[in-house]
Amino acid sequence: MSVLMKTTTYVPVIKLLLYFIFFASVPVHNHGIAEDKIKQDYLSRVNIAAVVNNKIISTQDISNRIKFVSFMSKLEPTVIRSEKFKRQVLEQLIDEELERQEIKRLQIKVTLGELNSAKNIMERQLKISKGRLSKFLSENKLSKLDAITQIKTNLGWTKAVQTRYRNQLKISDDEIS
Repeated sequence: MSVLMKTTTYVPVIKLLLYFIFFASVPVHNHGIAEDKIKQDYLSRVNIAAVVNNKIISTQDISNRIKFVSFMSKLEPTVIRSEKFKRQVLEQLIDEELERQEIKRLQIKVTLGELNSAKNIMERQLKISKGRLSKFLSENKLSKLDAITQIKTNLGWTKAVQTRYRNQLKISDDEIS
């Protein structure tokens, strides 16, 4: 048997083996290797500041909120750069995450109308035209996601507290006298 003949018989077998190895490693569904790789890449770039019941609060979340708060409140730069202020912002983000989780647990929904109403109030406070909040946030390089999430959380938490204490807050006419 010549070398040429051995090579030609082994090449198809090798190709067939490579074919099976390749297709055996390709994920059959969208939640396979590729998705895990994306998650790993994301987590390798995220600096974790806190974890609240498996929900990550990143240093980027803190930076976004500090930027938002400092823009809205016109705080002194020395205050904004202080470690105490950063800790307070982190504590606020942790509290908000706990509130969001409780809102979800209680299945409280914030309607689009409620969200739009809150956005309108914010626009009036900022003295910008109605419907321009998103553009305003973008122009000032503020996180739209952070702003909307904060608004939704505040609205949802208000509903949660109202639901929890509704019966206790009822005052009869006899109690008023």
